[in-house]
Parts: sequence; structure tokens; C-alpha cells
Amino acid sequence: MDNGNGLGIVKELAKQMVTVIEKLEQNDGMNWATPVETLGLSFRATNCLLRGGIKYVEQLIWLKHDDILKFRNMGQITFTELNEQVKAIGLKGWQ
Repeated sequence: MDNGNGLGIVKELAKQMVTVIEKLEQNDGMNWATPVETLGLSFRATNCLLRGGIKYVEQLIWLKHDDILKFRNMGQITFTELNEQVKAIGLKGWQ
């Protein structure tokens, strides 16, 4: 439980970082500088991320659902595509 002090958010971020590190240890091709273009997203989704300053997959785990939806041209359908691809590489994604 969060108890209003942000601890829940920190715990969730830590879990996602552990997932990233485990992927690195498995040497399955993921590294600390994985360009968002490697996610296989549509042109629109990739451009939304790049325009929002997100160049690497690992930057995504620090963002909240609402922050991503603020990116120019990032609608619910594009967000859903992004979320599915993030989950496909082993990260938790967003609710």
C-alpha cells in the first residue's frame, strides 16, 4: 500500500528495473540503449514517442499513463499499441 508517501510508485519502478536487468542478464538482445524504433510500433506511435523526447525503451518505464497520453497525436488506440509492445518485451506496461 502506498500510504500517500509515494512508496508504492518507487516499489513499482524498482520491479520494472529488475525486469530490465534480468533481460540484460539473459542476453536476449535488449540493452540499456534500446531505440524505440526496435519495438515495431506504427509510424504514428514511434513519432509520438520521439516528439515527446523518448528515444529509448528504458525511458518508458519512468512515465505514467497520463504523461504518455499528453504526447502529441497519442490517442487511446496508439497508447494501446504501445502498451502491448512494452508488455511483449517483458515490461509491465500501464493499466
